[in-house]
Amino acid sequence: MNVSTEIRCSDSEEDAYEDESNGPFPLNRLDSECRDERGIPHKTTEMQTFFHLLKGYIGPGCLSLPWAFSQLGITVGFLSTIGLSFLTSYNCLSVVRVFREQIGEGQATNDRTRDSSRKEITYADVGAMAYGVKFRIFVTFSILTQQLAICTIFFSFIGENLISILHKLSGHDGLLDKKIVAITLSLPTVLALSCIPDLRALAPVSKVGLVMLLASFVMLGTAVAENWGEHVSPQVELSKVPIAMCAIMYSFEGVCLVMPVEQSMKHPKKFNRTFILAMVTTCIVYSSVGVTCVMAFGSISNGSITAFLMNNSDQYVGVDWVILSNALVTLSVLFTYPLQLFPCIGLVAKIVQTRSLSDDSGGVNTDFIPLDTDEMANERDEEPTTEDLQDLDGPMLRAGLVIFTYIVAITIPNVQELISFAGAFAGSATALIIPPLIDLKFVLQSNRKTSLAAIKCYLLLIIGLVFGIIGTSASIVDIYKVWFLGYA
Repeated sequence: MNVSTEIRCSDSEEDAYEDESNGPFPLNRLDSECRDERGIPHKTTEMQTFFHLLKGYIGPGCLSLPWAFSQLGITVGFLSTIGLSFLTSYNCLSVVRVFREQIGEGQATNDRTRDSSRKEITYADVGAMAYGVKFRIFVTFSILTQQLAICTIFFSFIGENLISILHKLSGHDGLLDKKIVAITLSLPTVLALSCIPDLRALAPVSKVGLVMLLASFVMLGTAVAENWGEHVSPQVELSKVPIAMCAIMYSFEGVCLVMPVEQSMKHPKKFNRTFILAMVTTCIVYSSVGVTCVMAFGSISNGSITAFLMNNSDQYVGVDWVILSNALVTLSVLFTYPLQLFPCIGLVAKIVQTRSLSDDSGGVNTDFIPLDTDEMANERDEEPTTEDLQDLDGPMLRAGLVIFTYIVAITIPNVQELISFAGAFAGSATALIIPPLIDLKFVLQSNRKTSLAAIKCYLLLIIGLVFGIIGTSASIVDIYKVWFLGYA
């Protein structure tokens, strides 16, 4: 029966952020998601979904790709981008496929229609379907680690860019050219912005940050055009291959995005096609940024292309464009930091509250067993509600998370090392290891232990483990060399 209802939309929902927390913030509502008077989400079209995915994947992380391409060489960098795009995209779609198979297309569609966004199935829920509550905790911890890593990189990114701006203004080296000082200068602003209570109030700040980022890309493109073809393309540097590939991997950390985006669609069956188109577009953008910057500027030695150009402005033309681009991208990252922190606040608040509820009730069942969909639904009904979590959303928690990311940012010397470590450690877990583990569980349950599907899962799992172990080890060694041995 068709029911005519009034759809109410608000600006606060336009910049809502997806996450796994279901905490005190509507973080899993997407940009165009609105609700009618019954609280039912307004579903997104294919075009809206396409832009949601692009917005989730394309961001300041693009500015680290020229450094990665400089270490790998243009050809290897291009092929690595395509390969990692394929692996991460396939794993994202496998998570969606498992969700559909276990929930069922009909049931999933009905649930999406009548339930609020708080009842939507998350990435961690799919993990719980496979291995139980403990695995959900592992997935949640991996997501939290990834999100905190992103916030830490934002801090480091601000420091690198601010150093280059201060050095350009002062014209000489000094106290302000120290990274710890530059990051510390941004700390009060980050703390203040992070205390904005909700996404409704944060939406204007986030929109300004997005406009600044897009403007910085345009100005950087102008500088690329003015310097095109004047420098020799770098060759592959074998010792830097692992951490350079991890830097590319960092840009593809979007597996947590697919579940809320897929469930927000008006026609979920069209998600795969839309997702593939979005990932092809993303891969083209990533490759274009890496290739064009290296072709125009030669070897890039900084994890921030704009900071590198500022520090070497005497070697290039179009310096004014670079200065404006660097200033805008620095402000953009500064304004976007609180939005990246929101999922961390919700996750930590939920973890603390869940532990408190567990202690009060004498403990919860954490047996390492699979959950069926009914058990999962019952368990989710017992999770902390919005009201339960409100008291935990305070300045102390926010300040604690900000200061934690600040300390890590000033401890790890260069932004490129930090990006590589995040891509290797957090990125490999969420995008390369967990998805084939989930898929493998249900393949084995269907008695297909020696099937091609099982072999595929084992192969993907091995690739993820090897990538994570080698990348993390190489990143730690590189950080050690820079920090303790003074290598550049």
